[in-house]
Amino acid sequence: MFDHEDVPEFSWAHMEQLYRQGQAQWEQTKRSLLQQVHGSQTFRRTATVMDEALAHLRWSTRILRGDSRVPMPVEWDSRHLVALVELARVLNDLTSSSGAEGAAAFALPPVTAATCLAQLLVFFKPGGVLLRDVSLSPYCVIDKRQYYRLWTAAVVHVDATHLITNLTAVLPDCVMLEQQCGSAALAADVLLLTTTSHALYVAFALLQKSVFVRRYNYYSLVTVGFSGVVFGLKVWAGCKRGGVVYVWGVPVPARFSWVPALALTHLCAPEASFPAHIAGVVAGLLRAYCLEPVYAYAEVA
Repeated sequence: MFDHEDVPEFSWAHMEQLYRQGQAQWEQTKRSLLQQVHGSQTFRRTATVMDEALAHLRWSTRILRGDSRVPMPVEWDSRHLVALVELARVLNDLTSSSGAEGAAAFALPPVTAATCLAQLLVFFKPGGVLLRDVSLSPYCVIDKRQYYRLWTAAVVHVDATHLITNLTAVLPDCVMLEQQCGSAALAADVLLLTTTSHALYVAFALLQKSVFVRRYNYYSLVTVGFSGVVFGLKVWAGCKRGGVVYVWGVPVPARFSWVPALALTHLCAPEASFPAHIAGVVAGLLRAYCLEPVYAYAEVA
């Protein structure tokens, strides 16, 4: 028999407090164990082997690689209309800048035209192209040594909006650079910026895998499109153009015109690849502030 005074009074509030304390202690213990296991060499080696095996299956087996083709089926929305209007505005500005006599006979310079034509031909290829065969995959470039992906990914676009916005952005810069520097120089710059921007994208994914243990971007993430090269050309063209340009009516120093362009791109298309665009910006900065002084010094010498 228990004496009533000796039995503590039951309290739901007290039980809830004990439960919360126990749960907090368990979460702390679990985090500590996970950190210890995650930091161990055995865990890292095991995770790396599993990631490599899954990546090998994903990129070598048809079932896991899938049959996704680009461009995607067209689903017209307001973004397509905005992109087309902006492209029309850019073409009108280019013809207007040719003067009244040359506007009717305006034609794109040869390398600019070839750059746009290559993207249009791939986009309108019957049946499209398999994304797995042409996309920029850091794993495929480094582990499988498929270096051709550094260039094939640049001429492939996901949909019509992707293509139109890239053509709209690249036309003014390509025309200006080709008219000012010549066709051979622009062709070399396009090839250089394509290689450099995509190599930087791959290097960034490798850095994430090796240093920050973020393996997804290396093994699974892919990118396509001319956007990285567009930003590289925009940086380089801004440095060559000098002065002030107007971005949606706002005056901006030409050498920094890539800043609002980058902000607007990710404001309007948050799904776009930020690392690929930053890689393009860095490639353009290297071209403008590292390679150009070397060229200038070589000409003087």
